[in-house]
Amino acid sequence: MEANQIFQNLQETQFLQKLSSHDKIIFIGETNTINYLQDFFKNNNGEQNNYYYNWDNKFKHELLIEPQHLINCQAIVIASIDNEHIIFETIKNQINNLKLKITVLRLFTDIFVNLMSEQKLLQSSDYQVQLPQTAYAIITTPRSGSNFLCSILNSTKIAGYPKEHLRQASVVIAKSCQFDYIRLLEILMTYQVTPNSVFGTKFISHFLKDFQQTQFDFDKIFKLITKYIYLVRRDKIAQAVSVVVAQATNVWHIDNSNRQLDYQTKLQTIDIDDYLLEKVHRNYLSLEEGERYLNQLFDKYQISPLRIEYEQLLDNKAEQIRKIFDYLNIKYSQEHLTDLQSTFKKTGSSLSEQIISKYQEKYLFSKMEKQ
Repeated sequence: MEANQIFQNLQETQFLQKLSSHDKIIFIGETNTINYLQDFFKNNNGEQNNYYYNWDNKFKHELLIEPQHLINCQAIVIASIDNEHIIFETIKNQINNLKLKITVLRLFTDIFVNLMSEQKLLQSSDYQVQLPQTAYAIITTPRSGSNFLCSILNSTKIAGYPKEHLRQASVVIAKSCQFDYIRLLEILMTYQVTPNSVFGTKFISHFLKDFQQTQFDFDKIFKLITKYIYLVRRDKIAQAVSVVVAQATNVWHIDNSNRQLDYQTKLQTIDIDDYLLEKVHRNYLSLEEGERYLNQLFDKYQISPLRIEYEQLLDNKAEQIRKIFDYLNIKYSQEHLTDLQSTFKKTGSSLSEQIISKYQEKYLFSKMEKQ
C-alpha cells in the first residue's frame, strides 16, 4: 500500500493534524513517506521548522543530519511505511554512540500509540504493563447501537472508557507497516482505566477478522480481555438499512442539532430503488455472516458472553446496565443507574421505515408467494 493510501486511512484519527502542532522535528524515512509528510505539513500549516531526510544506505554508516538541525530539534521521528523498526535501531544507535541527548521516536509505534492512549505525543511509548482488575469488550456487528451503549457506560464513570480503540487505522498499519496492535491494546489497558481498575473497549466483527489476518498474536486478545458483552440487534433488516443510509449520507452518528439538520437534508437525496434495496440485502447477509463469525470465536476461545439486545437497551437502559455491572462484578449504587445518559441520538427516520417496507416486499413477501 502506498504512503498516501495509508495516511488517508489514518484520517479518522486526525493523527497528522495533531502532530502538525509540533515543529522542529527531524523526519527520516523512505522517499515517498517523507515527501507525503512534507507536503501534508506544508499544506496544513504553511512553512514549518521541520527537517526532512530521505533514508538510504549511506545512513547505515554515518549520521547524515546537519549539526544545526540536531541542535534545534525536539525529536527525531522515523517515518517509514516499510519498516520503521530497522531504521529506528540504526539511528538510535548512532545517536547513542555520539552521546547526543535527542529523543528518537517511531511514527507509528510511538507517536500513533501515544495519540490513541492519550499520552504526550513526542515521547517514547515504552511502558510497563499494568493490567486492570476487570477487562471487557463489547463485541458486535456494525450499526448495532454499540456507540449508544458505550456512551451510556462512559456516563457511569465506573465501567472504563469503552469505545472502538482498534479499528480501521490500526488495521491498515498492522497489515502494511508491521504495527503491533496487541502492544497498543496492552498500553490502552494500562492507561485507559477508571479509578476502580476497569478497562472497556469495543470490537466490530469485520475489523476483528482483519486483525486475525495480520502477523501478530491474535489469540492474545482473548487472553488479555476476559469478559465479553455480545450486543445484538434483533431487527436485522433495520440494522442493514441503518448501514446503507449511513453510507449514503456519510452521517454515522448524530450528537447535536446541527448534525440532525444536516442529516435530514441528506436523507432527501436518497431514492428507494432496486439498487438501494440490493445494497440493503447484501448488508443483511453480511450482518448474518458477521454474527456467525463472532459465534465461531466464542466457540474457539470458550467464551460465554453476556448477550444484550439493542431493543431491550432502548426499552430499559437501567435494567440492561444493571445486568452488565453484575456480569462484570462492578460494585455500583442505585445512583449509577438513575442518570444514564448518551450523547448519541437515534438515526432512524420515516425514510428508513419506507426502505424496510420496500425491502420486505421485494425479498420476503415475494419469496413467500413463490413458496
